[in-house]
Amino acid sequence: YPNTGRSPSLSCARAGAGSPAMGAKQCGGVRKEEESYIASLTGKQSVRRLHNPNSKQNDTGNFGPIAVAVQVALIVCLFFTDYDFVSHSVFDGTFSVTIFKGIMMMLLVGFGYLRCFLKYYGLGAVGFTFFMTALGLQWSMLVKGWMENSTMYLSFDMTSFIGATAAVAATVISFGALLGKISPLQVLVLTLIEVTCFHLNATLFLGSGHLVPTFSDAGGAISVQVFGAYFGLAASVVYGGATVWHDKENNVAVDPEQVLTTSYFSEIIASLGTTFLWISCPSLIAGSQPLGSAAQKLAIMNTLFALLGSSVIVFAVSSIKTQRLLVAPVRNSTIAGAVAIGAVANVRLGPGKALLIGVLGGIVSCWANIFQYPSAKYDSSNIHGVHGMPAVFGGLISALLPLIMPQEAAFTSLDQLLGLFGTIGIGCVAGACTGGILKCFPRPEPACHDDAYWDTEHLDGWSSATIASGAGANRYAKGEPF
Repeated sequence: YPNTGRSPSLSCARAGAGSPAMGAKQCGGVRKEEESYIASLTGKQSVRRLHNPNSKQNDTGNFGPIAVAVQVALIVCLFFTDYDFVSHSVFDGTFSVTIFKGIMMMLLVGFGYLRCFLKYYGLGAVGFTFFMTALGLQWSMLVKGWMENSTMYLSFDMTSFIGATAAVAATVISFGALLGKISPLQVLVLTLIEVTCFHLNATLFLGSGHLVPTFSDAGGAISVQVFGAYFGLAASVVYGGATVWHDKENNVAVDPEQVLTTSYFSEIIASLGTTFLWISCPSLIAGSQPLGSAAQKLAIMNTLFALLGSSVIVFAVSSIKTQRLLVAPVRNSTIAGAVAIGAVANVRLGPGKALLIGVLGGIVSCWANIFQYPSAKYDSSNIHGVHGMPAVFGGLISALLPLIMPQEAAFTSLDQLLGLFGTIGIGCVAGACTGGILKCFPRPEPACHDDAYWDTEHLDGWSSATIASGAGANRYAKGEPF
């Protein structure tokens, strides 16, 4: 504390070394003194505990029974399926499993921990991402099989798992716009609806062979990144931002912008998620290509060069405006190269062109992170800057490629543009309808806080941060760089 020369953590450590009972007593007093001191500066109450265990306003409601019913329905559907042991070349335990593990690392660890940048919403970010992935994979395999085979009797191999991850990735991307604003039941509803809409767009529009016959999107820049980003943005805008929560037990009003903040340690955890995303991006980009084919090898190499380019340029560009390295662009935009090159990942670009696309995609994403639009009220994780803008840029690159490299492009500019803007339109309409459906369910109170649904009573000291007022306290919530 200022003017005292004492450190709370040091006092606790010394007291605990002498006696556990004395340490507990001393630490309790230090915490109270710390909270009292911060409250005197900010004029606001600490939000270390926002949840009253005796209140039922934040319970999960019917989520448990409904989730059980959905899982039982999926079990019944999967009784009409079997494993495909005929295609031995694709049912192997080597390369296909390696690709699948890379994609799972991206979804569970990469996206899960990337969304932990909110200092009050770590369990929700990781936990709901885990739930969406497990539920979405089951539903995606069934919906994709039904649409492609027009029968309930399906056969699955390892490529079925890999193909199903695209819809899950789009859903997890959309969840970023609604991060902290939806309940477990709403997460379940969002997953089921978006996975279905994704396959409708991918199968009936992009993959129909009639509307856009030569359309190509090797790494999912358009079908996954664009669809997921604009589905999520439209859903969030219609659903609305988090509302002010009136904590009657503590007689305090908690504005959502007061909890939509980061901390030093939450940013470190989120950066760990970025690292895993960077490592596993080539698996997702190359996963749609035939296993072991030349196209898959090209997709991996092009993605790696693009990632290298975006990583270097983001560090450079993020420091130009303020002469300081900005956390959000480095955390979010270093993977923009993989997003941008997805549509043309299987084209023989060469290292130079792949690196250039990664650099340009990184610049686009970096500036979209510095000048965030829409605000964090409607886009909690800035998916527009991380996925939307770089993917649209990549779609435009794919439309230019037939004019620049006609000998390498097996698609037309018109089909690429129709696929890009058609996907944006379908994603926005489907997302807006989904946002309207989500409005019919109770919202979490408070928003962007694990206390809303997670049992954190036994996690003493899980978040010693407080809601602070002042111009610099909520710079992220206001869309400013920090």
